[in-house]
Amino acid sequence: GLRGRRGRVLPTVQRHRPLLYVNEQADLPAMPCPGGPVCEFGLCESDFEALGSFAAAGLRATELVLARAADALVKGRIPISGAVVVRTPKGELVEVTVGQNGRIPPPSGHDEEEDAGGIGYPTDHGETGALRQIQDASAPDWANAVFATSLSPCIMCFRSIEWLWSLGLRRVVIAESKSFGGTADRVAALDGMVLVRLCNRRAVGMMRRFARTFPWDWAADIGEVPPADMGLLRQLRTEGSALGPQLVAQLRASGKGAAVFVPPDGRAA
Repeated sequence: GLRGRRGRVLPTVQRHRPLLYVNEQADLPAMPCPGGPVCEFGLCESDFEALGSFAAAGLRATELVLARAADALVKGRIPISGAVVVRTPKGELVEVTVGQNGRIPPPSGHDEEEDAGGIGYPTDHGETGALRQIQDASAPDWANAVFATSLSPCIMCFRSIEWLWSLGLRRVVIAESKSFGGTADRVAALDGMVLVRLCNRRAVGMMRRFARTFPWDWAADIGEVPPADMGLLRQLRTEGSALGPQLVAQLRASGKGAAVFVPPDGRAA
């Protein structure tokens, strides 16, 4: 997953005033891939050789989740997504579902079909978002499917994957687990499961960029304080120290005993 070429540069997320912004756009050098053509996310079929004849399905599913994650990031949403691709007996690839984390609702007026249901519930994760698009979960041919996710699943999403495993799922791809270790080891421990655990630089970059731009949204989603990055924590403390006196002054001027301050974008309090 570390082979790659320069990907598209993501436009800056537009906000009235994010809590914090650090530009994480990486300039990835072109690198040869002995396994065949390289996609825009720096992946090729050889990255999925553990899947055997399902390598192409693994590549397709991972491309889908990374494309959806990139789209979510541009819109200021959490770049975690899931996708299912089935390989038919004839070797054809069928895209069954693609879903994204819907904890942060889509921008006002955004009416993309795939966003249906993503209205901010805490259970709207990338993996569950993908499953939500399937009317009958028993209908897909899970024995010939690959489930991909852009980030290592949390315990809730692991239980969803475990349920699909009971229906026949035996192949899972995790684009990256550096930002959040999650339950990757539990997925790998499922009987008969083949897990491809990548460390895709584009995926890592997207997670890091979102976590630094909206650290508390990241924390609320994965149940952890923002990434164990001392530089980030120092910046948060510095910003808090600078902002605190201003808010106290506003509170005193209002004559009230307590207040909750929310910025125009509503993303932190």
